Amino acid sequence: MHPIFILKRSVKWTNIILFGFAFLNMMVLSLSSPLYSFNNGVDPNTMFTVGRGLLSGLMPYKDLFEQKGPLVFLLHTVAALISKTNFIGIYFLESLALGFSMLGIRRILANYLNLWSATFFNPH
Repeated sequence: MHPIFILKRSVKWTNIILFGFAFLNMMVLSLSSPLYSFNNGVDPNTMFTVGRGLLSGLMPYKDLFEQKGPLVFLLHTVAALISKTNFIGIYFLESLALGFSMLGIRRILANYLNLWSATFFNPH
């Protein structure tokens, strides 16, 4: 088998490993994970309420007021599409964000280290 195909296959496996690590990491460290019965933070609850309100037809800054920007409301609306009653959608989006940041860091580290070292010396 040509070495370039072996490299592409190992890149796919390292991506799976990094995303798996991101989901496990956020499962333990995030209050939005299914391991915790509730999220007692004020900001996550208000932003999630605004996201659910957008799905119900309410207007932000008119019917529901929170001083955050519209992108945060859009992300919490996507999370509310996954689940309106708990924070599993937010956990999923947080885990994806951590996974993509780990991929970016691995890509930067791969310029200086080999692929496996860049994967496992990732600072996250």
